[in-house]
Amino acid sequence: MKKAKLLLGVTALSAALLGTGYAAMTDTLQLNGTASTAEFCVQFLGQPEFEEDYEELYEVKNLQATLDPNNHLITFKADNLVQNLPIKFKTTIKNESSIKAKLKAITLKATADQDNAYDLNKANIAVSIGDDTVYVGTLAGWDQVPSEKLVLESGEEVEMEFTLQLDEVKSHQDSKKVDFALDLDWEQQVQVTPVEPLQ
Repeated sequence: MKKAKLLLGVTALSAALLGTGYAAMTDTLQLNGTASTAEFCVQFLGQPEFEEDYEELYEVKNLQATLDPNNHLITFKADNLVQNLPIKFKTTIKNESSIKAKLKAITLKATADQDNAYDLNKANIAVSIGDDTVYVGTLAGWDQVPSEKLVLESGEEVEMEFTLQLDEVKSHQDSKKVDFALDLDWEQQVQVTPVEPLQ
C-alpha cells in the first residue's frame, strides 16, 4: 500500500514538472503597436502679388502670375512690356509637413510659341527664396537649378521674390510675349541614425 501511494505521488509530481517545463518552453510574447508615416506637404500661401500696378503705370497688358498649389507651379504671362522695367511679384511658401523639406530643384520653362516669344537671351530674371538667392541670369540660361542650401523646418514660412526685366524693346508695335512656368520640386529631408543589429 505504501509502495502504491509512493508510486502515485511520484507520478503526480512528474506530471506537474512536465507541465511546468512545457509551459516554459511554449511561453509567448505579444507586441501590439501602430506605426504611421510622416506627413509631407509644401505649399504656396495665396496667389502671387505684384509690387506695383504695372498695367496702370506702364501700360503692361495681360499681366498674370497664377498659382497652381497642387503642382507647386506658378505660371507667368505678360504682353506689351517696356525696356528695363523690373517687374516683381512675391508669394509665401510654407512647409506644412511634420518633417523638414529640402528644395531639390527649380525648373523654369518658356511657354510662349517661338514666333511670338521675346528673345530669351534678353529676358533677365532673378529668383530668391528667403535669404537664398536661387538664380540670377537670363531666361535662356535657366535649365534646372538645384538649391542645396534651402531647407525648411516643419511649419516654417519663407517669402519668394521673382523679378523679370527685359534688355531691349524696340516698340510697342513690335511687342513680344514673355510666358513661362516656374516649378518647385521639394523632397523630404530625414536624418537616419543607424541602429546596431541585435546580437
